[in-house]
Amino acid sequence: MSLEKEIIEHYAELEKIETPFYLYSEKILEEYATRVLESLGSVGEVFYALKANSNPYILEILSSFHFGADCVSGNEIELASRKGFKRIFFSGVGKTKNELNVAREKGAEINAESLEEIRLISEVMPDSEIGIRINPGVDPHTHRYITTGTEENKFGIPISRAREAFLLAKVLGIEPVRIHFHLGSQIFDKNPFIEALEVALSLAAELMEDGIKIREIDFGGGYGISYEKEDSEFLLERFVSDVKNMVSGKYRLLFEPGRFVVARCGAVVSRVLYRKAGMKNFIITDCGMNDFIRPALYGARHRVVFVPERKEKRLVADIVGPICESADFIAKNVEIALPQKGDFAVVLDAGAYEYVMSSNYNLRCKPAEYLLKKNGEIILLRKKVCPEGF
Repeated sequence: MSLEKEIIEHYAELEKIETPFYLYSEKILEEYATRVLESLGSVGEVFYALKANSNPYILEILSSFHFGADCVSGNEIELASRKGFKRIFFSGVGKTKNELNVAREKGAEINAESLEEIRLISEVMPDSEIGIRINPGVDPHTHRYITTGTEENKFGIPISRAREAFLLAKVLGIEPVRIHFHLGSQIFDKNPFIEALEVALSLAAELMEDGIKIREIDFGGGYGISYEKEDSEFLLERFVSDVKNMVSGKYRLLFEPGRFVVARCGAVVSRVLYRKAGMKNFIITDCGMNDFIRPALYGARHRVVFVPERKEKRLVADIVGPICESADFIAKNVEIALPQKGDFAVVLDAGAYEYVMSSNYNLRCKPAEYLLKKNGEIILLRKKVCPEGF
């Protein structure tokens, strides 16, 4: 069952909740966790990227599936440790000394991103095993804000200096055992991953000549899901078959999906406040860009459905929020049946990079989060978070 159908089925109970709010489906979350583990987990180890959605309850579910955790801050490391993740990576281009101390205390493993960082790691975590993130110079042809694998991006060590970085780590007494790369997000074509793997395999062969034995190759994440089509996604199974043949058991493969695991399980549920007709039609909702920023930030296009479904007049309209910004919109120029005031406006596929990017802009409260359990029970996961003093 899709999340849209689950919301329709439980509309009577959900209609009592103050909007806007986030709703997650336990059933859909577990379906995607299972699918990811059955595909990627069949050839290696899977680490969930906390930056996609760090709701503590969702983390408890994913840790119970035996995911590892991919973290990009000291607080993410702390939370992953509390929620039972057994193996934790610390990635990110700007790690502080305090965060590295947290990583050391919690037993997290580092994916280093620069030569200067490698020097600091050798001081804070001497004798440790690390991964080194390379920038393979591969363009995945995704949105420029979420591309991370070309030399124009800030991430990783350029492939031209990668060997130097691994040798530096060895000289400083820390053991580089892992080649890490991450090309970006929303990638649907497997070929950029294959191209980056070829770069990593070539580097691993060179490092062997230097007496450095690589044990693991980490693909990062970025496996795409379509926000406009429910059944359009990166084909994990074909990708796994290709990389398995290329590696031939020489290296352990690691993967760090975030969005792919949690996006489909979440929705933002808001209400229609007003309808405005003119040269352009507007449906005004109580969901603002502080609640749901992806359209304003990336020009993202999510599917939006209205509940209950109306059969009357159809029109083309912009679905917008109440924030005093022209960038405050949910969807533009979409054909819809005219909703009534008070109807739900539901933004689908909102389980990733949504609540974690919300804010108190305009002194608005961050929305509450709820879980629809497999038995039909709806539970509050996190209350709305209002600005201090409100």
